Amino acid sequence: RLFHQSSHLGDEYILFNKITDRDRVNLSYEGLDLTLAFEPKAVDGSRLFFGGGMLLRREPASLDRWSAKAGGEWVSPEKYLWGYPIVAGHFQAYGQNDWETDVSLATGFQVGDPHTNGRQIRFLASYFNGYSPNGQFYEEQLKYFSLSAQYQF
Repeated sequence: RLFHQSSHLGDEYILFNKITDRDRVNLSYEGLDLTLAFEPKAVDGSRLFFGGGMLLRREPASLDRWSAKAGGEWVSPEKYLWGYPIVAGHFQAYGQNDWETDVSLATGFQVGDPHTNGRQIRFLASYFNGYSPNGQFYEEQLKYFSLSAQYQF
């Protein structure tokens, strides 16, 4: 995929706290991202992926161009109680952050048969530990837990 990212998240914070332009980061870039995924036959319901990316144009120019990612998910082929159990992990690293790995883990269940192309609802508990994807706070490390409901179609 070819993509553009620019963020003004934090601009209000900066204005409210009278932070100078010298301390403000105007984060903006275009990049190319390649992700390959496959479903190994050995483990029914599993999908693995890996890939990487390169920033084509970046501001600030000091941002490292390269990133890498890998991960996978498993959706149980068997239904238990309310739905189909899910376990997933996503690991991403950026040259910008000295290749420290961002870790995103999730578990929960899916309502709706994963063997069909029908609509599904997922209820997940997630954990993240890594660098902020939020605009000018990209150098800040975050750690959080979340609960979510996702409608997939």
